[in-house]
Order: sequence, then C-alpha cells, then structure tokens
Amino acid sequence: MELELKPKPTVFSGATTKRHDTRQPEKLLEFLHRIEAEIGIAPGNCRMFITGSGGNALSALIGAKFVQEVNAVALAVESSIPK
Repeated sequence: MELELKPKPTVFSGATTKRHDTRQPEKLLEFLHRIEAEIGIAPGNCRMFITGSGGNALSALIGAKFVQEVNAVALAVESSIPK
C-alpha cells in the first residue's frame, strides 16, 4: 500500500474588506498579486473559489469555481465551528 502525503491546505483570508467601487476586475487582480506574494499561489498549485455579484463572470478568467455567497458562508461556519 502506498500513501501519498499532501501538505495541509493553506487558507488565505484577506483580513480586511475592501470595496471594489465597481472596479471588480482591477480589485481582483490586486488581490491575486497580494496572495501570490504572501503565500506563493500560482496556476496549478491552488484551488480558488469566488463569490459575489461579479464572481460568476470573473471565475472563468482566473480558473476559479463560483460559489453562491450564502452557501460559502454556511460552509465556512460548518467547517470552523465544532459541533
């Protein structure tokens, strides 16, 4: 039997909320540059999920999966709060 060990996923949470002021693509690019610099994301070494009003349109441009915001919040609460 072979066992492949993979590193624990890194979860990046941009500790601040920034308004995009209708400049969603520009803010997304700014955010991607930031997490690339801080944790070393690159195509092929991460999975990305995106929410929000412009998320569906932007998801295809960055290879992310679109998730409805209500579902994303519910999943985050379920995974971070012990039963």
